[in-house]
Amino acid sequence: MRFARFALLWPALLACLLAGCATGPKIHWNDRIGNYTYDQSVKELGVPDKSAKQDDGGLVAEWLVRSYAPQTLQNGGGVYTGQPDYVAPEIVSVYPGGPDAGQWLRLTFAPDGKLVSWKRYVER
Repeated sequence: MRFARFALLWPALLACLLAGCATGPKIHWNDRIGNYTYDQSVKELGVPDKSAKQDDGGLVAEWLVRSYAPQTLQNGGGVYTGQPDYVAPEIVSVYPGGPDAGQWLRLTFAPDGKLVSWKRYVER
C-alpha cells in the first residue's frame, strides 16, 4: 500500500524537479543588434544594475546575470551535543574571485535607443 502511493507520487516529484532546473531559451544578442531597444531590455531584464549616459546621447547599461555566491566550508566533525566540552566547528565562507565576483551583461545603446553592441564579462 505504501509503495503504491509512492509510485504515484514519484512522477509528480520528478516533474517538479525537472521544471525547477529548466533554463530559458538562449538569447542570440548578435541578432538583436539594430532592432532591440533599451525599453525592451528593461522589460526583459529589469532595471540595470549600472548605467551611464555617453557623450553622444547613447547609453551603456549593465546587468548582473549570475552572482557567484559564497561557498561555505565547514571544518570539524559531526554534532556531539552530549559532550560538555564540545566546541562547534569553525565555518569559513569562501568567495571564488572575491565577494563581488559575477557574470555581467553590458548592452550599449545608440541615442535612438537601439542596441549597438553587447558584451558578457566576469568581474573579479
